[in-house]
Amino acid sequence: MRRMPELISVKNNGNRQRTVFVFASLAIALVAAVLCLGSFKVREFEQTVISDTQKHLLTIARTQAEHIEELICETQCDLEALAANPIIKNRIRNNVRGSEIAEGDYRPFQHMFLEERHIAAALYRIDSTGIVQARVPPAEGREGRDYSNKPGVKFVLENHTKRGEHSEESYEHVSELLTTASGAYAIAVCVPVFEKEEFIGVLRALIYADQLGDIIGGIEAGEKGYGWLIDDDGQVLSHPDAEQIGADFMTIRREKLPGADWSELEDVTARMRDGEEGVALYHSAWWAEPNPRMVKKIVAFAPIEIGNEQWSIAVTMGYDEIAGPITRYARNTLILGGLLILIFLAGGTALYRVQKKKDELEIIAASATELESANRKLQTEITERKQAEEALRESEGKYRTLVENLPQKIFFKDRNLVYVSCNEQYARDLGLAPDEIAGHTDYDFYSRELAEKYRADDARIMQSEETEDMEEDYIQDDQELIVHTVKTPVRDEGGKVVGILGIFWDITERKRADEAQQESEERFRTIFDKARDGMLLADPETKRFYTGNEMICRMLGYTLEELKNLGVMDIHRQEDLPYAMGQFEKLSSREIEVAKDIPVKRKDGTVFYADISAGRVTLGDGTYMLGIFRDITERKQAEEALQEAYQRNETVLQTSMDGFMIMQPDGSIIECNEAFCEVAGYSQDELLDMNIGALAAQMTAEDLGETMQQVMDAGSRRFETAMRRKDGTIVDLEVATTSVELSEDSFIVSFTRDITETKRLWDELNHQLVRDALTGVYNRRYFNETIIQEIGRADRYGHHVSFIMGDIDGLKAINDGYGHLVGDQILQGVAEVLQKSVRAADVIIRYGGDEFLVVMPETRTEQAHAALVRFQDGFSEELAQRVQDGALSPDLPADLGFSMGVACYEPDTDVAVEEVLAQADAAMYQVKQAKRAKRATA
Repeated sequence: MRRMPELISVKNNGNRQRTVFVFASLAIALVAAVLCLGSFKVREFEQTVISDTQKHLLTIARTQAEHIEELICETQCDLEALAANPIIKNRIRNNVRGSEIAEGDYRPFQHMFLEERHIAAALYRIDSTGIVQARVPPAEGREGRDYSNKPGVKFVLENHTKRGEHSEESYEHVSELLTTASGAYAIAVCVPVFEKEEFIGVLRALIYADQLGDIIGGIEAGEKGYGWLIDDDGQVLSHPDAEQIGADFMTIRREKLPGADWSELEDVTARMRDGEEGVALYHSAWWAEPNPRMVKKIVAFAPIEIGNEQWSIAVTMGYDEIAGPITRYARNTLILGGLLILIFLAGGTALYRVQKKKDELEIIAASATELESANRKLQTEITERKQAEEALRESEGKYRTLVENLPQKIFFKDRNLVYVSCNEQYARDLGLAPDEIAGHTDYDFYSRELAEKYRADDARIMQSEETEDMEEDYIQDDQELIVHTVKTPVRDEGGKVVGILGIFWDITERKRADEAQQESEERFRTIFDKARDGMLLADPETKRFYTGNEMICRMLGYTLEELKNLGVMDIHRQEDLPYAMGQFEKLSSREIEVAKDIPVKRKDGTVFYADISAGRVTLGDGTYMLGIFRDITERKQAEEALQEAYQRNETVLQTSMDGFMIMQPDGSIIECNEAFCEVAGYSQDELLDMNIGALAAQMTAEDLGETMQQVMDAGSRRFETAMRRKDGTIVDLEVATTSVELSEDSFIVSFTRDITETKRLWDELNHQLVRDALTGVYNRRYFNETIIQEIGRADRYGHHVSFIMGDIDGLKAINDGYGHLVGDQILQGVAEVLQKSVRAADVIIRYGGDEFLVVMPETRTEQAHAALVRFQDGFSEELAQRVQDGALSPDLPADLGFSMGVACYEPDTDVAVEEVLAQADAAMYQVKQAKRAKRATA
């Protein structure tokens, strides 16, 4: 009876196995059909996306090509506009150097250079022989240099065409890539300058290759893509790898990867040199990688036509960046479809197993006791597993709590350098949550340059499988920090490297403090070793010497090693110790700053005297007393000799009518006589505590130091200066100075004489020579002396000068009828009106008895006429005001007025200034005649 269920079960199992086999075969065939069809569609879709990408890259290349053409053409057009500018032509013809142009003068080059749209790094003005006249911005040594063989300049000098009667042609030129004096690569845009039919010079704009690189440097083509630029010879004009600029594009690649097949890229560059536009696929390498390897790339290229030059721009990106994601997506999709089919298969299999299990359960129903025992065992295992999982979660929680509370930043990346996790400290610096960082790379958070550095370091550490300890740059809140980083490879249970763990912390402040301390110590050591005074470092407690400089060794006669075995008490005589040690304690407690006249014992027992200043310094981890010894033995001897000389000459000097003074080279006054005290307004005791700089009324400290040095170098000097007295008044002095040497010390002896009254008389005399005594305006003599200079400036800078000639109508009748006093008042009124109405740069001249002349620099005729109207209105108002104030009689003649005429001097003409003045005078008399005719008619 027990055998029957088993036989039935075996029979049913055979039927079910055949059914399952048929079902599985159909499922496998269906999966294969789906995969084949999907693969075909994926390839078709991939080609479509690649084609669209190439079109997009070609659009970028065309846009950038047009942009570069536009910028170069704008530079050419602006140079042509400058070449037509009369000021530029005038400066080329007159060989005006850039350094000769006054700061306020109009500078066309400067205006063009400062325009934001311009890419020119420098502009040159060059004469017809190739000599540089000016450069913007200015650069030392450029003016006067021969540029006739420079690319672009040489071509224009040799190939320009003169403008004929029926021709307006000129030859602009864009040079090939050249190397500047600084070693940078650049191109030159050159334009000839013509004066009528004559070629007179060249204008040159210099454009650095880096600026072309900046234009196309912003091209984004995938993760690694970039733009590059070559000329029709295949020379690289711009490339992200700066080492390739200036080199032959194909040569540098064959040298870096000599065994690679470059035929595809050679075909692309040949088409670019021929000026073609198009797209292509080729194999090349990513040069920024540590170990470049050949990969497939997409490229689009477009020609750039710039005058005589033909360039080509290309935009490149990785083929796998487009095809890779498509392939992975398609593979995952197909796998998902296959999985769905397999799920149906698995469902059928599960039904089969359920039925089989049901049959088995019926067979082993009698074995329920054994099943119950197995179930209890399974429950026990499940309970134990849950307890283990709970313990693991608790352990992970403790680990996570520890990691999150550490002040260091911690991160973990997988084998592909993608972030897996990080702690809160790391995420907080980036302004994100840890979950937002996972799944991203360094390129998502840092600059490309910094991200590539981090990834190169990580790749090197994983490859070496060694932990590294380093210091590196880190960006936080747009600030660059220095961090101490420890990176170690992470291995799985089999020992294979599966990622990298990094821990770092900010050491910026510590690093800067260390650098500052090191710099301070190095600076101290330099000063210490090179000082002209002796220096000793001593322990303030034990008073033993720590070290000394070379000068103190020479002063004491000990070697440095011998000094290190001595102390403060060893360099003083026994009888001098109480005083010397007392002074040391006062210096240590800062009770005094300098211990004066300290006797110091040399190794040979002789004694010299020194002024010792001291202070505390910190070196490394120790604090020391720094003593600075200045040997004053020779100074004491010089002072004694000088004192003897003073005593011999004191009577003569004190009775001298001229001021007498002795100074040290730094300006400290050490002696003076009563005559100098009287001029300065100070007592002798006050002056002996002062520096001559405190009395200087016109000289700065720098000017005074320079004057002192000139006296020391030349031996003597005579000059005039001004001194500020104690009461604040200023006196003019004539000074005669002489340098003297006493006991190897230098002094300056000065004799002074008060010339204030003399200068006042001279100034008054000069004023009378150039000023009209009645009106206070300049006289005819001043005009004759200065007009040549003014006309010279006008010719040099191309400015106009206007002259207004004026004459008082009816002044003779006033003098005859009312007296010369009234006539003088009217003359003074005219002068006052003119002075109120002119600009600061204008000059008023009393040209004759009742004639006035106004000289107006940089003024054209129409502007002078406007000023003339102001003068006439002002004269009428002034007369009316003086009559109202009672200064003039109200019955003055009706024809009293002021007639004026205007004439303008124009530079670069054959009309002399005398002829222009005659024109102004003629214009004035025409106005007078018109007034007379009008009165006669009335």
